[in-house]
Amino acid sequence: MRNDDTPYASRRFLYREDSAAWPAAGQGDKVVRFEPTNSLASEQTEPEARTVQRGANYTFVSILLAIVFLVLAILLQLSLRADIDFSQHIFHVLSLRGPQRHDPGSLLTPALRQAVEDIVMERIKAHVQAGRGQRDYALKAAGGRIAPDLTTGCTGMFNWECDAPNAAIDDDMRVGKCWNIHSVPAQLAIVLPEVILPSHVTVEHISKEIAPDIHVAPRNVTLWGIIDGKSNVARFEQLLRTDPSLQVAADRRPPIAKNHRYIPLSSFAYDIHAEEPMQTFAVAESIHSANITFAVFILEITDNWGGASTCLYRVRIHGTSP
Repeated sequence: MRNDDTPYASRRFLYREDSAAWPAAGQGDKVVRFEPTNSLASEQTEPEARTVQRGANYTFVSILLAIVFLVLAILLQLSLRADIDFSQHIFHVLSLRGPQRHDPGSLLTPALRQAVEDIVMERIKAHVQAGRGQRDYALKAAGGRIAPDLTTGCTGMFNWECDAPNAAIDDDMRVGKCWNIHSVPAQLAIVLPEVILPSHVTVEHISKEIAPDIHVAPRNVTLWGIIDGKSNVARFEQLLRTDPSLQVAADRRPPIAKNHRYIPLSSFAYDIHAEEPMQTFAVAESIHSANITFAVFILEITDNWGGASTCLYRVRIHGTSP
């Protein structure tokens, strides 16, 4: 054995069978002789060799990855080029078909084209209606309210359904969201948030296409105004002197009148056969020109179109501030 002071590296022992050193016959065991490395230089050289080899491996892997990415980039570019060429080919084929390049409507069948035109016209009409620019002074959300003592169903001792007429001055036009009147004639009293010079009144029902029973819509209607204030009374009396025909109309009063003085502003018929379910009617020109202002109105419904009850969806009152 070597001296223990010799710098052995135990994991680097090299062993071999030395045929010249076999023992004589009868001696059972092999003799294995280990040769240690014999200098510190061997320990320093081997790690350096492994470092060089590891660096070479890293370089090889980097080159390989670069090649792979390059190939993928080339394939992606070729794929995009193929898609563009295919799209251009399709566009070229379609453009050769003539009218389609200049007339997109040629792609539509006559029935589909008519349906599209109908939808467009409906949108245009809705836009025109919304842009009329007439303020609804009776709208509940804007301050309008019902006068119970002049409204049908709200004048008795037991008037649990007195809140129902508010549906007629609300903007909820869903099916069934109306003031359901059990019998006619009936009337709705509306108090505006301010005094106005009335110009028009609008009655709206749901369209006949979605109405469960269009015959419950009101038919003959009269809008009354309550005359209040000395200046308005004076203008009204002056109007009667200049137009005596109004005296006959003024002598008639709504069913629930109390002790007020009334003037009929507009009498009209709501038409369920008309194209538009929202129908606007003008106040009599002579009354409008008299500059009589009003804040309380009565909408009297004389009859309907034959339904078992009457359903008033919405009434709007238009005008200007004095």
